[in-house]
Amino acid sequence: MTTNVSRPLSFVLAGALAGVLAAGLTAPAQALPDAPAPAPASSSSSPTVGFGLSFSFGGDAAVDTGIGVRVFSDDRSNRGAASLGVDCMLMSQRWRGTIGAAYMRSNGYIAVDLGIGLTDGAVDFGASLGGVNTRSAPAAAPPPPGPGGDGLSGVAAEF
Repeated sequence: MTTNVSRPLSFVLAGALAGVLAAGLTAPAQALPDAPAPAPASSSSSPTVGFGLSFSFGGDAAVDTGIGVRVFSDDRSNRGAASLGVDCMLMSQRWRGTIGAAYMRSNGYIAVDLGIGLTDGAVDFGASLGGVNTRSAPAAAPPPPGPGGDGLSGVAAEF
């Protein structure tokens, strides 16, 4: 009967390797002396509500106009956002639920959507524009001052 020595040895080596890796992964990272500080986290977007004028294409009337309210996924200007809304269509006298996409401008929006009649189930396409409370993206932070505090990052002090 022969014994296999390589199998217990492989378990010992695997255990030692796992211990070395675990020690290396849990050791605290050391920052480089000239490494810049991490950038502050950008402000996150918030949903916002807008009111506007809607136009639907299809259904009973060739073009139907209405007034609507939309909830947008992003309140920052100069960005795209998803929208969910409800329109009261004036010519066809019906309510229309919408889902779509919008481009957020400074305190306004332009949107395209897919509408579904809440009473009759009619599907149509639409466009809308209106007012919404947006906010501008925050200005970029200035770079940190250099080592001497003179604002000349990385410029040699020998001159």
